[in-house]
Amino acid sequence: MMSRLFRVSTLGLALLCGGLAGCSALVPAYQRPAVDLPAHWSGSSAGQGLASAVDRQWWRHYQDAQLTQLITEALQHNDDLALASARWQQAQAQLQNANANRLPLVTAGGSASRGALDLSKSVPLVSQSPTPFAVGGAMLSYEVDLWGKLANTAHAAEAQVQAAHDYRDAAALSLSGSVANLYFSRQALTAQIAIQQQAIAAADQRARVVNLLFTEQAADKLTQQQAVAAQQSARAQLPGLLSLRDQIDSALAVLLGRSPQAMFAAPAVQDSPLSALPVPPVTPGDLPSTLLTRRADISSAEQALQASHYQIGVARAAYFPTLSLSGLLGVADVDIQNLYHGGVRAWSLGGSLVGPVLDFGRTASGVAYAEGQQQEQVVKYQQAVRTAFREVKDALAQQQHSADEEQAREQAWAATRENLRLARLQLAAGYSSVLEVITAEQQEQSAHAAWLAVRLQRLQASVAMYKALGGGWQAD
Repeated sequence: MMSRLFRVSTLGLALLCGGLAGCSALVPAYQRPAVDLPAHWSGSSAGQGLASAVDRQWWRHYQDAQLTQLITEALQHNDDLALASARWQQAQAQLQNANANRLPLVTAGGSASRGALDLSKSVPLVSQSPTPFAVGGAMLSYEVDLWGKLANTAHAAEAQVQAAHDYRDAAALSLSGSVANLYFSRQALTAQIAIQQQAIAAADQRARVVNLLFTEQAADKLTQQQAVAAQQSARAQLPGLLSLRDQIDSALAVLLGRSPQAMFAAPAVQDSPLSALPVPPVTPGDLPSTLLTRRADISSAEQALQASHYQIGVARAAYFPTLSLSGLLGVADVDIQNLYHGGVRAWSLGGSLVGPVLDFGRTASGVAYAEGQQQEQVVKYQQAVRTAFREVKDALAQQQHSADEEQAREQAWAATRENLRLARLQLAAGYSSVLEVITAEQQEQSAHAAWLAVRLQRLQASVAMYKALGGGWQAD
């Protein structure tokens, strides 16, 4: 009779669980937040669009083996990237735990004791000798997921795993971009230091010539003092440039994950001419807006938003009862010498249904908190999208404007080089003075430095574009 009742109750429970299979209704329907996106970018008609595949090793487009080596080292040893990987590992462990909680828990245990009962002084009974006593068995406990609390917890953990993975990809992209920018800045500084050293030499020569003219009363005191001031001003600029390059070396060492000892050793990079680096072409302006779905930070924000939806379902499940099943199978009161052949075996199966009656707003506050977190993730996702579009728009403008400026600066630099050549020819022919040649040299050095600065801007603008698009691209 009891067995029949048990089968009936089990069947009823199974039907109840099946009838409540729609417990996912506790989770609000997910819909990607609406963002008014342009179909194409404006501002340029060049290009035929881009392929959606992401080129993770975008830095290879610069064809610089040293840059590739530095970024590879950073991706392997950087501390921030290691932290992102650790968070991803933690999220994976939480997912495994959430999935394990959906399965029964089986535990095993046992106890043993030995004792005697002697009532000979109060009751006329024979004293009993000590009798072995042991209990052993396995306990099974299981929470029936009627309302989807455990399932939604697992779904939220799965979304968090993907969000952590995407966050790591975004951190890797940011890291590689920072290494590239520092590398380009260092090469530009090296070239600028060389130009400044040439400027110091020219200022020294000019001061010597003017001082000689002053001695021969061919120049006044004011001209002499101006030459000395220009000489000292040129010398004063060099220490700042050298100090800035040392700071870049230190920053690179940190990004590369090098030890403190290595920071004080050899420089992080070797000098190479900045003009030898190819600048990727300006990105076409008719990029499809769907290209931004490649960005890992946007994907991470959306995965976090999806996780917050599932957490609402977890919080709402607290409104309903929790059904737990437990079972025990074991042996008791046996000879400890013959534990597995004892004459007494025991088993039990039971269940408990616990539900809230009066919680004074605890569950409601939990649901409100989960809904507030979901709204926060909506705002973060929208912010990520707006930031992405702003970064791409700014990178496009910076690329275009820096390319135009570089063209003008290059022409100006070429003009000063021609002026210097003509001044030297006139000096050799006796039609100009040494001061005129020195002035032409200083003009050429200034034009060279201006071109170098805008060249660096172009390279950094291309890096900004790679980062804004989530990686490299290929024209269709």
